[in-house]
Order: sequence, then structure tokens, then C-alpha cells
Amino acid sequence: MPTSEPLGKDIVVRTLREADLPAADRIFRLAFGTFLGLPDPIEFHGDADFARTRWIADPSATFGADLGGNLVASNFATRWGSVGFFGPLTVRPDLWDRGVAKRLIEATMELFAKWASLWFRHRGGQRRLLCKIRCRQARTDCGPYIRHVAG
Repeated sequence: MPTSEPLGKDIVVRTLREADLPAADRIFRLAFGTFLGLPDPIEFHGDADFARTRWIADPSATFGADLGGNLVASNFATRWGSVGFFGPLTVRPDLWDRGVAKRLIEATMELFAKWASLWFRHRGGQRRLLCKIRCRQARTDCGPYIRHVAG
């Protein structure tokens, strides 16, 4: 029987390496495909290569979560001038609701703080709402790191 015990202490968050990209891509597909209820979750998004393209843009703004030496989750941050956003943040489905995403969000918020004067914004305010939801789900506070602006 799977456990639902939090893994926070056992997770090591680090920058993604190029060698991690196939695993990050697999986790991305599996997570989204499972969430959407696809018959074969790994087929999500066809031949798109989200992990590699985001890593190439800025490898220092990528995060991987290791558990026992295996990549189990990833997140990608982007800075466009004074605007920042993150995602996709994906966790292996068998580890959902175990605190893995929280560790990645904490690392991402620390990076946003280092980038200083960063605004978190997306058209229509959807990203602001999504950030609030993700931070609430991860039981962390985005407030100290992000200034929300009117859509």
C-alpha cells in the first residue's frame, strides 16, 4: 500500500543537468497525461520537447527534485525583464501530495527574490491566481517574494 507520508526532508533540490532532461520530459508527460486521464499518459503532447527548450533558455533557472538519487520532479523559471513566471512544475504522479512541489516552489521563490524587483504577471490574471493556488497547495507563502499587479 502506498504511503502518503511527506517526503520534504528526503528531497534534494538542485539545478537540472542536461543528462536529466529525458527524465524531466518523461515526468512532464506522465504527470500531465495522468492528470488529464489519458489512456496512455506518456503520449501527452506528442513530440514537443518542453524540458529541453526551457533548459536551453537558462539552465541556471531550472530545478530538479531528487529522491534517492533519482529525478522525481522538475520546475522551470523564466525572467523576461522585470516579469517572471514558472512552469511547468511537474511531479511523478506516485509522489503527488507528498511535499515535493513545495520544495521546488520554495527554490523557485528564492530565485525570484534574487532576481529582485520581479513582477509575477500573466495576461488576464490567470497566472496570479495559479500562483496563489500552487502556493496554497504547497503550503508556502508567495507573498514575500512576488508583488502582484493588476491584470
